[in-house]
Amino acid sequence: LRPPPLIMWDYGLAASETKQYNGMESFFEGTPPLAEAVGWVLCLGFGMFFCCVTLGMVWLDQKYVGTEVTSEQFNTAGRSVKIGLTAHVHCETITAAV
Repeated sequence: LRPPPLIMWDYGLAASETKQYNGMESFFEGTPPLAEAVGWVLCLGFGMFFCCVTLGMVWLDQKYVGTEVTSEQFNTAGRSVKIGLTAHVHCETITAAV
């Protein structure tokens, strides 16, 4: 059994422009533009790259600026806030766990 074709919504295009794609599953004539392995490499590569950049920035911040990584710094995103807001976050976490 073949699934029904996707509904092509008319976004102000001429009927002749949309009819040529009716029933097609891909705009690339059935073949993907890149191999599946390329997609995996791109996703994992960019993920590892940005992970390493973030870890490097945190390491540099700890080494040269002296930032301590604590739960308070995490909960306030490193901003200096009054103790009431920080206490609110901790109380909310405790009550949510109960």
